[in-house]
Amino acid sequence: MENSQSFYICLYRGENGKNLGHALSNSADFPEKISKDVTIDQVNVGTNFGTIFDLFCESMLGYMDILPFIAIIGSVITDGIQNAELTEFCESNSVNTIRRDQSDIFEIGVNNYSEYRSIEVRRKSAQLVSKQVPKMLLIGIVGSLDHYLAQIMKEILKKFPAMISDSDKTISVRDIFKSGSLEEFKDFLLDREIESVTRSSFEDQIDWIEKRLNIARKIKDDYANWLSLIEVIERRNLFAHANGLVNDIYIKSLNASGSEAVKMKKGDELFASPKYFKASLDNICEFGVKILQVSWRKLHQKETALADDSLGDFGYKLIERGEYKLASAVLDFAVNGLRGKTVEARRRMDIVNLANAYKLDGREAEAMKTLDAEDWTIVSDQFAISVAAIRGDIATVLSYMRRLSQSGEWDGNTLEEWPVFVHVRDDLPFRAEFEKLFGRKYVPQETNKYKLIRKTIRRSRSGPSSKKTDRTSTRRQPNLVLIEGEKK
Repeated sequence: MENSQSFYICLYRGENGKNLGHALSNSADFPEKISKDVTIDQVNVGTNFGTIFDLFCESMLGYMDILPFIAIIGSVITDGIQNAELTEFCESNSVNTIRRDQSDIFEIGVNNYSEYRSIEVRRKSAQLVSKQVPKMLLIGIVGSLDHYLAQIMKEILKKFPAMISDSDKTISVRDIFKSGSLEEFKDFLLDREIESVTRSSFEDQIDWIEKRLNIARKIKDDYANWLSLIEVIERRNLFAHANGLVNDIYIKSLNASGSEAVKMKKGDELFASPKYFKASLDNICEFGVKILQVSWRKLHQKETALADDSLGDFGYKLIERGEYKLASAVLDFAVNGLRGKTVEARRRMDIVNLANAYKLDGREAEAMKTLDAEDWTIVSDQFAISVAAIRGDIATVLSYMRRLSQSGEWDGNTLEEWPVFVHVRDDLPFRAEFEKLFGRKYVPQETNKYKLIRKTIRRSRSGPSSKKTDRTSTRRQPNLVLIEGEKK
């Protein structure tokens, strides 16, 4: 018998027994087999630019969820070899052990020296990996931004092909005859033009986009973290071409950008510490979101509503992941950095989420200022209860809880899942009223439901002193069937 309070997951296996994919539904009615041509959660996003923006956001979320784990795995391996393998070797082969308060001395037969050397070689290799992995990851993140800048350029040239014909580059007869059709020739010209631009500096690429889209004010003048972004780009270049060793190009580029943070001298080695890595990821994500949104709106003005939804939804996903500072930057851009919101409900939704991001980040004054700037007297019950929850107004929250439950609009799940209710979820009257209205105990969504990787990291660290940084993140699961098959 199916339970209205349950959802169902069907795991599909292939002939070899391996996991082939899974399906999610609000009922137990699943097909026996999975189809290879199942469409995954397709949404009409208008032109190709909507897809480009969503893919960029998904890639950034993927980095946030997974890369911090990979970035420290080298040091974890090093610790494992040094603290586990070496200790086991010493304990197993010692013929005499001297125990001291801060150290142990093991006497080991010379016939075991070869095995010790093997362990030492692996330890040094792991130490090298622990230094190189974060460098490679930074190269990947910046490379992702490069890719999406190229996608912007491609969309610009597709929309305005005359820009290609105006180019002063020559075309050989050989290139013309190599193309099998007119469309192939157009693609050749398009790719050649983009390749030419992407070979230039990062700043030149941004300048190219600004000029083609008639952006009057320089992007770098409006982007507060521009100098830090340039440093990340230049450090990526050092990692890719100089193993992180500072050279004249790095120093010259940062001096030219106006940065006063260049305290390195030629030959110094740069790294990507966890703090630097996280700050760089946030910087690239924020800049990428902003330039993609501006370009999208410039190229396809009729898709402003779609762009608004994609931007606001991404800000919400960042809140879910506990990325409150980045979420507030993205949502502030949605609320205050763009013109021409086409849907009032979307605008208010972004304002509520922005205020919530501020408060979750510990910026109470900014949260209240954001809410106080709007008139919330004539809004839907959903907005009213959300605003009350952020303010911590329990009496008003309880009042709207009763109205929403009596109207049948809410079944209680929303109160357990929306991030705005983090601020009242521990209040005893709130929990008591919930149980009275919905006939069950209040069970808020588990915190950090997207933090599996981080939990794995914490478990890999020894000792009780590991700091917990869990933040509450919740959102209701849609009743959709999603299939995630293996990539061929």
